[in-house]
Amino acid sequence: GVRDPGAPVAATIAGTVRGEEGRPLADATVTFVAAVGASPAGSDAPTTRTDATGRFRLTIPAGTAGRLVVRRARFAAREVAVAALA
Repeated sequence: GVRDPGAPVAATIAGTVRGEEGRPLADATVTFVAAVGASPAGSDAPTTRTDATGRFRLTIPAGTAGRLVVRRARFAAREVAVAALA
């Protein structure tokens, strides 16, 4: 399709990762995985790490649905669905 030249090309998603006991999870890897067919060919998956308070901020492609995958040593990986953001 044709993209509106005034439409944003990136969106920011931010949040806090918490462990099972509700405590912030520092140094976890947060990766955005685009839904099948939504990511441009050859693009790298946006990835960041949580800070000491479990917070993260990640820039993702605008208008792209997918999921956040959170990983950290000694913890089971978790996935959270993400709707397309403008």
